[in-house]
Order: sequence, then structure tokens, then C-alpha cells
Amino acid sequence: MGTLTSGARDETERKRKKLAQLGRFIVRLRIIADHSLAEDRQRLVDLSEHSWVFKPPPEPGGAPTLKPIPLLPTEQVESAIARIRPLLVDGDGISYKQVLRALGEDLSTSEREELALWRGEFEEFDPEARAGKRMGPHIPGAPVSNTRIGSSWLYGDLVHADASRQSYTSQLTPESVFVEAQRMTCGLILASLHTLDFLELLQAQGRIDVGEGPFTRQVTVIAKEWAPTVRAAYQAAEGTELPESVDEPLGPEWKRFI
Repeated sequence: MGTLTSGARDETERKRKKLAQLGRFIVRLRIIADHSLAEDRQRLVDLSEHSWVFKPPPEPGGAPTLKPIPLLPTEQVESAIARIRPLLVDGDGISYKQVLRALGEDLSTSEREELALWRGEFEEFDPEARAGKRMGPHIPGAPVSNTRIGSSWLYGDLVHADASRQSYTSQLTPESVFVEAQRMTCGLILASLHTLDFLELLQAQGRIDVGEGPFTRQVTVIAKEWAPTVRAAYQAAEGTELPESVDEPLGPEWKRFI
């Protein structure tokens, strides 16, 4: 019976790690898909593609006004971007850039073309993919892109309190900043849903094989209440010292009563 060469073992290990990474990525996409905002895709499209539209003046000669954009509950957007954030940073090992680049190595030309669409959707709303990483405080008078505003909200106000990032929105109202944060978040949810659809199709066609677990395991809590199942219970006299861990064997002073 033959043995694997060092190079073959390295390649086998590389493929194993790659599939494990893809599995973790799929689980994260499903966590995002389970968010309440992901229930209505058309609403996500509308909020991610918003534009300002003038309303006709109520009276002839009056000043036109802008049609308001509906704002989602702040906590709903904050919780959604918290689920998305591991896809935007490299440190957790499942950023969309890392995973989709590795996945593309094993796909056909047509599959890579579709993959590029979903990666492009991520990049459109990634707060740093196009705006770039911050280079210092905002220079007064310099233009600020919508994406930079979203980045300022995420890293300046929400997950960090970065004064340099906050400087990009210091002259804006909280509502105007939140509109861009909402647009960014909804766009990233859509990118996650479209990518998950694509990966589910690849799995069904046998083009990838991460096993059933990433697609079927429970990823969020939906129960309204919970209590553990009691399989055994023990009691001892008052004052008996408790064991230091659940793995420590119980002494004879402990008597099972369930």
C-alpha cells in the first residue's frame, strides 16, 4: 500500500482547511439569513438602492421637498451589521475576500463569472473596499463619499469609537449618517443571501462538498423559553464542598435522587 508524499500530504491538508473555512463561511451566511431584515428581499433592494426624489410643491410657486426615506429601527440595523462584520475583516478567517478567492480556484469559467457578481456585490457595499482604509482625520472641505459615511458609522460610532473616522461625519446629522449605514447594511445582507443561494446550488450539484452540517445545523436561537433536560441529580448534606468541575467524580457523600 502506497504512502503519501510530503507534497501530497500538504495538498490534502490545504484542501481540508479550505473546506473547513468554506463551511464556517456558509454558517455565517446562514446566521445573516436568519436575521429579521433578511425576510423581505425586495425591501432590502429598495433600501440599498435608495435615491433622493423631489416631491412637487404643495402649492404653485412653493419650494419642492425631498421624499423621505423610511428608516429601520436602529437596533435592528446594528444587530444585522454585527452578524455581517466577520465577513468584512480578515482576522476571523472567513472574510468574503478570502473565501471567495479560494473558492474560485476550483470552479469552472461560468461559475467563476457568477461568483464575481456576488463578490462585486459585497465590494459595492463593503465600507472599505472602495473607500479604502482610513488615512487619518477628514480634511475640512474635502468630499466624503456615501461609502465613507457608512464606514464612519460602523467603525467610528458602532463597533469602535474612532475619532478619526467620526471626523468624516461630524458635520452631518445622525439621520443622514444612518441612511447610509442602513443602505450599506441592507446591501451586504443581499450580497450574503445571493452568495448563500449560489453555494447551496454548488453543493446540490456536487461542485463543492462541505457536508450537510454547515447547511443544516442550528445557527440561531428561535425558542421563546428553554430549560435543560435533567438526566440525573445528586444531593449531599448541607455544607458539602461542591466539585470543582462537572468532570470530577462525585464522592460517596453524594447520593443520586433522580
